[in-house]
This record gives sequence, structure tokens and C-alpha cells, in this order.
Amino acid sequence: MRKYFLTNIVLPVVWLLCLIVNISAQDSTLIFEEDFDNDVLSEWQIIDDVNDNSNWFLDESHLVQDSNIGQGSSQLGTNIIKKDLLLDNFTLRTKMYSTDDDYIGIVFRYVDSDNYYRFILSSQRKRIYLQKRVNGVTSLLDSFTDEEWHYVGFTTTITADNNNLKVYLNDELYLEAQDNSITGGSIGFMSCYNNGNFFDWIKIYSSFQIPEPDYNAASYRLPYIQNLTDSSVVILWGTNTASNSIVHIGLDTNSYQIIEESGANFNHQIDIENLEPYTKYYYRVYSDATASDWKYFRTPKLNPDEFTFLVYGDTQNNFLRHREIAGNFADHEFDFIAHCGDAVQRGIRNDWNVEFFDPLNDYLSEKPIYVAIGNHQLNSQNFYDYFETPNEEHENYYSFTYGNSFFIFFDNRSAAYPDVTYYPSIKEGSPQYTWLENQLSSTQAEEAEWIFAFSHVPSYHNFSLNVYPDNTQYLVPLFEQYGVDFSFSGHLHGYERGIRNNVNYVTAAGGGGIGPVKDDGFSDPPNPLTNYPFRRIYNFCKVEVKNSKVSFSAYDIFGDKIDSKIIDSTATGIKESLNNIKNNLKDSFGAYPNPYNSEVIFEYELTAPSNVSIKLFNVLGQQIDKLVNSYHKKGKHKVVLNTVGKSSGVFFAQLVTQNFNKTIKIIQSK
Repeated sequence: MRKYFLTNIVLPVVWLLCLIVNISAQDSTLIFEEDFDNDVLSEWQIIDDVNDNSNWFLDESHLVQDSNIGQGSSQLGTNIIKKDLLLDNFTLRTKMYSTDDDYIGIVFRYVDSDNYYRFILSSQRKRIYLQKRVNGVTSLLDSFTDEEWHYVGFTTTITADNNNLKVYLNDELYLEAQDNSITGGSIGFMSCYNNGNFFDWIKIYSSFQIPEPDYNAASYRLPYIQNLTDSSVVILWGTNTASNSIVHIGLDTNSYQIIEESGANFNHQIDIENLEPYTKYYYRVYSDATASDWKYFRTPKLNPDEFTFLVYGDTQNNFLRHREIAGNFADHEFDFIAHCGDAVQRGIRNDWNVEFFDPLNDYLSEKPIYVAIGNHQLNSQNFYDYFETPNEEHENYYSFTYGNSFFIFFDNRSAAYPDVTYYPSIKEGSPQYTWLENQLSSTQAEEAEWIFAFSHVPSYHNFSLNVYPDNTQYLVPLFEQYGVDFSFSGHLHGYERGIRNNVNYVTAAGGGGIGPVKDDGFSDPPNPLTNYPFRRIYNFCKVEVKNSKVSFSAYDIFGDKIDSKIIDSTATGIKESLNNIKNNLKDSFGAYPNPYNSEVIFEYELTAPSNVSIKLFNVLGQQIDKLVNSYHKKGKHKVVLNTVGKSSGVFFAQLVTQNFNKTIKIIQSK
């Protein structure tokens, strides 16, 4: 039996009952292979380096670790080690995915938790390291830290040939070192602060010829369409190298028009006009003589009164769940998809394929998708390069008319992250607020039978009535005043629906983000504002518009219907009450002095008689007082709150009338 040893260190753990693999440099056979198709987790040993819980499991032929276990600057977290396999010289190849942006890696010549080599990578921290850990001390052998790692999915190859260690990423050499501190041990995977680790397969060879990197112009983002109207379409695709942009398009694949854009690009876009309504067109794209397969789309009818669209969001992180959700789309006829934001986990990375485009490949070449920008897209140019929205002036908020309906997408990330300066404001007087009010009061919106609004951050959630006060203070009054029928959002991973003042609020954030499960039942209590529970469940929604009727349905990851509602705009009192709200002046609500010491005065003006409620909440959204709960006449009113002897801090006061809802922040100081 061959022994493995460490140079100048003491072994604290003795390896027992191991299959020792003696490999000569001339041997070129495959010596180990695992594709994680079967229940093989018992053949691996989980070793957590910190006092926390890891979560390794098998899922859809992938080895997965989805906990956030990790520790500080040491980059220690959790390891999973192949049992009964010791190696000295070898080539290891594996396909791995890091949908989160912290550390993922490979350990090799692993002896125990204090002695091994490892390769680790973090896209967020711009670190690609080759390290050794000897007697519990980690040291750096080589590094690549020049730029962010842009791939979510990539092939990693590690060669260990005596004291020569090399790491290849996508078959390109990134790291190398000469070191003989550890001459043999096992292999495994590691994770630190990363809740999105996926390992597809692993192969180990006695020796292996690394292939040359493939830098051809083959499309890595397949062609897809945007802004499909009855007379125009935008076709987009991406290539690995800068190349030309050509589209062949016609009524069949034998007779077509050739449209070419000059210049070499990675992200390709061609706008096509003068199409005929309700007509099927075939197309394919060319870049540097490399052609895609033929695709097709059908332009919509001229001003259709009947159409269907799907709604979902938060597809980041778990692409396996996104695949399953998207797989259900094939069971439904629909015209386009609306996405509520957070398409991917880290928008700065160029690779949006794994999490977003690949699961939707069967649809996006034929059906357009309209996307609200989410907080995980950060301030990345990729959102603007990968999507062509109807408004070129500001692509993060836009509107369009489809059939008898008005659609408006806006950017309310600042409601959840008010300290992020590059998120545009939604407060009254801001450019986006002014645009939003102008759009909702426009002729197109006024004449629309239905108004659908889409954003990432929800206005209401059952854990708190004011979890995002800027939404309830600035957006909700606009929705109610101008008769928005549905407000769709994401961000809080799960499903929720409710109605307030004739506005239907839907959270459809179950496309793949961490948190939901496949089926959890109704585990949360109903939202007191919307009277509907929040479900931590993967989900998507379908909206069918048929003239004056909307049929809404929600489905789980199995394709089973979990919720439904039908709204008829001709029903007595529905649209009439909305029109009355539109035509009324807005009520008002304010407080002074603010900040205050021992007393604050709330002033409010009603444009019509109404029941009035004023409640006080703390920063956790818990109600701590009810100041008013009675019927008021039209006109100005005030109420005084005496806070002598009460703790200082930040509080929220909410005024609710029949047609008005406003929340203001008040600060008690000493």
C-alpha cells in the first residue's frame, strides 16, 4: 500500500479504509466519474469548518449546497469530501455553477480540515485563489484578482503533477504554482458564504490533454424577441466575440429579407418594422458566418380585445426551480411574459444564461418578455443591453398599450433600499414620480379598460402594513386615484394576493429565488390589510383579458392552480367607484413639528365625508396606538399626540379614509 505524506507537518488524522489509487504519469485512463444522477451522498463526507449548519443535497442530477455558512477573512465554510479515494497525481474536471456571488471551490489532496490544497472563486470579491492549508494555516500560492468573474456556470480543471499545480477555467490557464507541502489526499468541493453552489459532474483522469479555449462567435445567448407589436419587433442575441449582426426574416425559410447592422458587437440588436398584423414570420441570426436555427413569431392582431400574459419574478439563484416553473408555461397559451424583477442574482456578471435565458429558451424566441428592474441587477449595464424596452430615454421605467389595456413598469428599488443613491426616487416631485403620474393620467391610460402596474418592491406584505413606507406613501395613492387594476411585484419570495380600495396587489416572487419551497401550505397568517396569507411557494400567474373581463389565476411549481379571481369591469360599482376616485381631489395628511419633543399635531383634510383611521406603528411595523377611528365630515381636522414620558425614536403614522391612504414618518427626539 502506498502512503501519502505531508512535508514537514504532523498528521492529526489517520485515513482508514481508503481505496488507494496509484497513478503513474503515463496512465491516461478515467479513474473516477460521478454525475450525481443517483443517491450517492453517502459516498461523500460533509465537513463543516465553522460552527454553523451546511446543507448539502442532491437535486436534479446536481450536488447542491444552499446555506450561507462561512467565516470572515479565512474563507472557511463547508466541505464535502469523496470517501475512499486518495490521489497523488491526477487531472480533475468538473462543471460547477455559482449563482450566488461568494466563494465556491474545489479542495484536493485533502488530508484533514487543516491540511489540503484548494481553489476558490468569488465573483463579487474579484478573487480567484489557489491556496494551501498546512497545520491549520492558509497561505496563498497564486491569485487572479484583476476583474469580476462573469460566468455563473463554468468548467474547472485542476492538474496535480508532483509539485506542479495548475487551475484552468473554461480551459484557460488562470492559476499555477509549484509546491510539495502535501503529496496526496482526497478531493471534494467547498463553499463559503455562498447559498448558490451547484456541481453537475466530476471526472478524474490519470492525465488529460486540456483542449484549446473556444473563442468562436457562436451565439451564447440565443436569439429572442422584444417589443413585439402588430407592425414591428426587436430581435436580440449575444456572441462570445465581437462580430457582425445579420437577420434573415421572411414568411417562410426559403424566401427572406436580409437585414444587417454594421460594426462588431457582443450584444446584437436589430429593429424590424413594416410587419403585417397577425402574421407568422420566420427568422434566424448570423454572426461571423455562424447561423442560429430558424425561429418564428407571430405578430398580434390589430388592437386585440382578448389576450393572455404570464407574470412571475425573482428567478435568480436556483435555476433548477426556474426550469421547472418555466416548464409549466408550455401548458398555457399566452402572448407575452411580464417579469417582476431580479432576473439574476448578480446583474453585474455578463452571464445571465444559466439563471434567466436558458430556462426560457423554449419561449423567448417566439414570445416577448417585459422585465421590471430588481435590486439584484444593481447598477449594471447588462439590464439595458439585454432588454429593449419601449422607452429609450429611461429603460428602467416604461409603459405601453396592448389591446384594451395599459401596462406600466417602474423602478421602485429605492423603497427597499433608500440609501442606495443610484436607485431613482419615487417620491413626489422626483422625475420618475412625475413621469408615473403623467402616464397614469394620459389619454392612453384614461381610455384603457384595464391598467396593469409592475415593479419589484411590493406595496403591501402581511408581515407589516408599512414594510416599505415610500410605496404606501407615494405609489398607492396614485394607484387608487388613477384606477390601477392590478399591481404586480416581487422581492419577497413567495406568493400573496389581496385587494384594497379596488386595487389588486399580487406578489409573484416565486421563480427561483431562495426561500420558497415546492409546497408549504398556508403557513403564514392572513395580511390584515389584504385578508390573504403569504405563501412561501414557487409560483407564477396567468392573466386572461377578454374585453371587459379579467380572469386571474396563480399556479404552483407543479402546475396546479392555487388561486383565482374573475373581475368584470361592467359590474356595478367597480369602475364607477374608480372613476369617482380619479375625479376627486386628493386628501392630505401631515404632522408638525417633525421632529418633535413631547407633542406632535397631525393635520388632515378630507375632500368628502369618510370614516377615518389614524394608526401609529413602530419601525418593525407593529401597531402601537390608534389615534382616530371615527366618521369625519369633509374639511380640515387635527389630532394631538402627547408623548411625554415615552421613548424617542422613529415611528410611522398611517391615515386611511375611504379613498385615501398615506403613511408619514415622524421622529421623536429628546
